[in-house]
Amino acid sequence: MKPCFFEVTEGDDGWVSAAVLVTDATTRPLEFRVTDAVHTDDVQRVLYGEMFEGHLYGTVLAAPLLEALREKPDVLLVRDQRLLALHGESELPVLWIGRDENDGGVVVGFRGDEAPLHELRSKLGEAVRGKDLLEPFARIAAALERIRTDELRARA
Repeated sequence: MKPCFFEVTEGDDGWVSAAVLVTDATTRPLEFRVTDAVHTDDVQRVLYGEMFEGHLYGTVLAAPLLEALREKPDVLLVRDQRLLALHGESELPVLWIGRDENDGGVVVGFRGDEAPLHELRSKLGEAVRGKDLLEPFARIAAALERIRTDELRARA
């Protein structure tokens, strides 16, 4: 099982970027890719209307990252439930990873009620038993922060 962790970061000034981290079942990194920052504005939001987030997250951010991967993942894991809309946009099944508020454990969800997604959720749980599936998202955030810091230093 090779999960692909997909994370989107949004800045206060209208920039958005995304990154993917493909790992093995032990969450050891196999491949990391990041987009350049994309600037969005209110005019784009108005022109795209309800399609804006799907276009931005799917077409602009996710599609190029997933196409560029050398490692072929089995599933796309997201932390933001809005990204579940990528299911159907991507060839990969999309599962949401969250924290159970009651016991602090990891919760895996998905959009729809498709039997293959139920089965995939079960397989993922077995494959990564004992691993915190939210921890790779923290690695992605730290890597993106390092990249931004290095870019700012290079410009100075």
